[in-house]
Amino acid sequence: MTIQSVRFSYGRNRTLLFLKAYEKFDRKTFDVLSAFGLIAETHYSPSYDNLPFFLKQIDNPPTIQITRDERGKAKLEAFQMTLIASNMSELSNRAVYVDECRRVLLRYPNFNATVFDGMRLLPLVGTLSWWGADMDPVTMVDVLIATGFSVDYTAHIAYKFSRGQGNAEKRIEQSLNEMCEPMIQ
Repeated sequence: MTIQSVRFSYGRNRTLLFLKAYEKFDRKTFDVLSAFGLIAETHYSPSYDNLPFFLKQIDNPPTIQITRDERGKAKLEAFQMTLIASNMSELSNRAVYVDECRRVLLRYPNFNATVFDGMRLLPLVGTLSWWGADMDPVTMVDVLIATGFSVDYTAHIAYKFSRGQGNAEKRIEQSLNEMCEPMIQ
């Protein structure tokens, strides 16, 4: 199993990874150099030889880091890829997805790989964006105060949700009906 074939993943077509674009660039570079007889090779083989030039063309993103070895050859040190998955509205599905991604990555201990779930940032930042709030110092302080203050209410809502009856939508409705008035006060 690959990281792109993990359950819930949309697969290769929706994975954001610079290597696909780089390989296409590298192949076209090989074709041009080969057509003009500037290289001896007759068959394309992917390499990092053109990576520094490629990265310069895309403004050297900080998520891709390269170094050069003793012979001056480019060496890929670090990069970031984004996997897109479906059915992530339920926390249990997200937990399964992250766990399966971690299991795949454990098979490659030579790559210092880390899984990051970016979805947990969307509710707070998304709501602030929806309100039209900038992340200026006042807003950031408000967010910090609100986050610390709302822990009790969040715990109560989570408890009511876990003990509620019915499907997820019904339990959310019950939880919010019981907790909205105290939160507003």
